[in-house]
Amino acid sequence: MAFGLLKTLLKPSFWRYTLKKIESSYNTSLGAIPRLGSYGGGFIDSSMTFRSPENVHLGERVWINEGCKVWASKSSKVTIGAHTLLGPNAVIVADNHGIQMDAGYIQDQPMEEKDISIGPDCWIGANVVILAGVTVGEGAVVAASAVVNKDVPPYSIVGGVPAKVISHRKSVEKNVLLHRAR
Repeated sequence: MAFGLLKTLLKPSFWRYTLKKIESSYNTSLGAIPRLGSYGGGFIDSSMTFRSPENVHLGERVWINEGCKVWASKSSKVTIGAHTLLGPNAVIVADNHGIQMDAGYIQDQPMEEKDISIGPDCWIGANVVILAGVTVGEGAVVAASAVVNKDVPPYSIVGGVPAKVISHRKSVEKNVLLHRAR
């Protein structure tokens, strides 16, 4: 038994397979990165998926956690600014089905495609859904499980279904001044 294990460990094919698995679990869906519209480095978990990756543009040091979906389309783009974090299972979808009653079955109606823009230094929480046509302003925070169907102002904190502003981020300067005033 020990001899069989040693024989397996000495095979180059075993190590190629093992190293490939380790690399893909710590890095990203390596096949998708070269096809992106642009990519400034960072981390993309191997379990996330892109659709129309040529229309996805990622800024510097973007972090995309496990299970995320970033779906652009042939005629809509998704842009994610530098230093932005996407929590596990976040979904960004730049198109939607038409739902007109008199236009036939939903699956036969034309898709509505609109760009999505997420500014720099944003935090998109776990299980967030961002829908077509939305702009998330610089420095915004989207609380876990929110559904974002309208623009998010810069430096705001939004949450809920549909997402609404629940607070604003304070600058470090303001926090220091408030602390000294007490």
